[in-house]
Amino acid sequence: MSDIGKQPFSIILDESTDVTTDKYMAYCVRYFNEDLDDIVTDFLGLQVVYRATAKVLHTAFKEFLSCMGLSLGNLIGLGTDGAPALCSVVNKKNEDNSLFTLLKAEIPNLQLLKCVCHSLHKCSEKAMEELPSSIEFLLRETRNWFAHSTVRQLEYFELYSNVCEKPHKLTQLSDTRWLVLEKAVQNILTQWEPLKQHFHQLVNSPPPKKPEKCYTARTLSSMFNDSVHYLYLKFLSPILKEISNLNVKFQAERADAVKLYSELRTLLLSLARQIFKPSFLKNNIQNTGSTGSLSALHEEDIRLVKYAMDHANREFGSSLLKLEDIDFGTEFQSAYEVLQSGTESKMSNADLLHVKQKCLNFLKRLITEIIERLPNNVQVITKLNCFNPYVSLDKGSSRPKVSDLPWELASPNCDREAIEMQWQKL
Repeated sequence: MSDIGKQPFSIILDESTDVTTDKYMAYCVRYFNEDLDDIVTDFLGLQVVYRATAKVLHTAFKEFLSCMGLSLGNLIGLGTDGAPALCSVVNKKNEDNSLFTLLKAEIPNLQLLKCVCHSLHKCSEKAMEELPSSIEFLLRETRNWFAHSTVRQLEYFELYSNVCEKPHKLTQLSDTRWLVLEKAVQNILTQWEPLKQHFHQLVNSPPPKKPEKCYTARTLSSMFNDSVHYLYLKFLSPILKEISNLNVKFQAERADAVKLYSELRTLLLSLARQIFKPSFLKNNIQNTGSTGSLSALHEEDIRLVKYAMDHANREFGSSLLKLEDIDFGTEFQSAYEVLQSGTESKMSNADLLHVKQKCLNFLKRLITEIIERLPNNVQVITKLNCFNPYVSLDKGSSRPKVSDLPWELASPNCDREAIEMQWQKL
């Protein structure tokens, strides 16, 4: 607390319930440590709260800061997950509905930073609802089949050793481990044929060995023989991998914020271009800087994608590409053409089109979820690009002006003239 003194600081917090059903607020503080000449994040403590409503959390938050000797007026940032009680702008009745909105009324320049990693996980989770529930059943129960039986593992290892040295460990699905779904999909795909053969042998074992009569084994055998599931996993794999890679980058302790949001922009627009007509995604935004420039996420990008999404379901003037023109991925297309030709498995054209429609619904839902969970202060984050040396020291005409700086992040009592003079000297 003595290190912080009267400096600006940010608070990272989360609300949770323990095994005794008591509700807690956990706090971390982030500030600039002058002795270390570095930004420090440190744990502040836990606080018991009796209800997780906006007003209760607001009162508890102010009491906690007061006990810590921190001034509410020096608070510049709030970091949370996407919980409505913590960061929702308004509720259905258009009333204040979160801790952030109540604090924002007292601190106009307060910036909200929602956890992008948690948001990306939720986006993928919600989009999965558009695909058949049998996909998650396949991923979960295949792993569970081997999880607690050494005998089953040895039987499978014996079969797999004919193909490779040792199979990858199957991944357990989890709500708390971000995007573990990507690893689960990848591990199943790499072992698809051995697993298919394994469960086929279990339920069709010739005498004297008894066939497996377990319902789960017979169900899994049927699912591995159904090429539809293979097609869905081929579609999911590259998309989940891209989201997972971006998720990892956002978890880095030291990273360029603008670069991260530029990659988030790339993800959003690449997904949009897979399903929308180019005419709906014309973007005339010019990159800032000519050398090593970064195209950060802009409000205009979000507006364009929203506009295309609003026109997706129109009978006339739809923004969607024709189903046969949509890019579902190279691996998906290869597997699709094999199934369409009927050389490996018989699937009707109606079934194949149904798979494509489900995949399209997944992409639409994923894009919608990403847009809804994007930060509301994109404009401020974009302005951080002014502090990128490649941009600010560029000799081109696009060099940022004093008015382009993110003044929303400055203290209301800052010496603006001094800052402007320093910027001009730079």
